Amino acid sequence: MTAIKQYVLTHDFSYEIVVDVDHDILTDDKLCELVRFWSEGEAYIEQHGPLQAFLKLFAARFFAASVEALSPKDAFNAGRIEGFPAVDGSSGLSVVDYDEFSFEADDIDVFEI
Repeated sequence: MTAIKQYVLTHDFSYEIVVDVDHDILTDDKLCELVRFWSEGEAYIEQHGPLQAFLKLFAARFFAASVEALSPKDAFNAGRIEGFPAVDGSSGLSVVDYDEFSFEADDIDVFEI
C-alpha cells in the first residue's frame, strides 16, 4: 500500500497548491523537525498537528516564492528556500500543480481616504 497522499493547499483569495506527501519519508518526526526550525514551530504543532503545521508553513512560503521567483519549484529544489525541503519528491514532498500569482492593473482598486 502506498503512503503517498495528495493534498490541496488553498489561500483566502483562491490560489491553490496541489502536493503529494510520501508519509514513509515525511513521518511525523520529520515533519516536527521541519516545523521546529521556525520560532513559532512548537506552538504550531500543538495547534495544528505536525502535517497541517508543516503544510501551512510550506504553503505560505511557496506562495511568497511564486511572487519572488520565476520558478518557485526550482528555488525550493536548489535549496534557496531556507527551512524547507526540495519539492521534486526526493524529500517526500512533491508539488504537483500550483496557481501562479499574477498582478494585473485591472485587478487593483483605488480608494481615496
